[in-house]
Parts: sequence; structure tokens; C-alpha cells
Amino acid sequence: MSAPPPYPGLTHLCHGYLDEDCNSDSDSWQGAVRRFMTKEPPALVAQARAETVALLRRGLSERDLADLFGAIGSRYWPAGDGTSFGIWVRELAVALQASPDPGTS
Repeated sequence: MSAPPPYPGLTHLCHGYLDEDCNSDSDSWQGAVRRFMTKEPPALVAQARAETVALLRRGLSERDLADLFGAIGSRYWPAGDGTSFGIWVRELAVALQASPDPGTS
């Protein structure tokens, strides 16, 4: 039996929303996060938020963040939007704290 992923909330977000279809399903990574927040149980959203904050506290390098998000299924690469993983993870933490607008996806 394999061990559960170290970041189950973020893994669900990445596999289900920041995957290969992210840009076609949503207008942006923020749109994908809003969809995650409106479609998934509040406990899962809270878990993803807590995991993101925990990652920030670890102070991982850019390479380590890229490796981690690649390993948990993210196909979103911040460099395509002119930013770094470090900045994007901070923005992700903020986005996961916002109240989603149920009218957007």
C-alpha cells in the first residue's frame, strides 16, 4: 500500500484544477482556484490553504517548489506568467483565503 501524498489538499487542487486543461477550463490559474473553492468541500479548501501556508513557512528554494508542485500534479508553471514559484505560492495562499465568487469559474 502506498503512502498518502504529503499535501493531499494541494494534490487534489493540482490534479483536478491546475492540470493540463487549466487554461482551457478557466481564464487563469486564479480562475482554476476559484473553481476549486466553489466545487470542493470547505474542509478540503481549508486543508489546501493550510498546506500552502506550511509550504511558505518551510522557505523552500525555487527548484524545490517546482519539483514539489510537479510531483503533486500541477501543470501550471508561473514562469509562463512572468513570475516565480515563490511569489506564486504566496499568491496562491492569498487566493485560497478569499471568498470565491460562485458566479465565476
